[in-house]
Amino acid sequence: MTVRPMIWHAVAVSMVSGMVMWIGGLWAISSRPGVYTGALVAGGYQIAAFSALGLGILRDRQLIAFLMQMVGRFAVLVAVAFVLVPGLGLGAAPTLLSLVTVFFITTMLEPVFMHTRLRTGS
Repeated sequence: MTVRPMIWHAVAVSMVSGMVMWIGGLWAISSRPGVYTGALVAGGYQIAAFSALGLGILRDRQLIAFLMQMVGRFAVLVAVAFVLVPGLGLGAAPTLLSLVTVFFITTMLEPVFMHTRLRTGS
């Protein structure tokens, strides 16, 4: 398993999640729990899924790994929208907006880390 792209991916996802939490937390105090929850859930999923699928189990089948991660992102979005938001009493808009923002930005970054793994041959 490749460690260096995994570490850099985790750092990048953490930075994106932190920026979303910081920018989203600037608006209304009442929306902060939703923003923080959405960003943390998305960041945690991205790190776990990319490490397990993209660089682990399916590292030789990049397209399948990417597609499985996309299905997982959709499942996380549905679970957060229908279970976590009502269960914790969070605002739907800030929670889902921060979740989708982190998902979108980090999904656009994934090919960079895939290319790094392929280029280094590890």
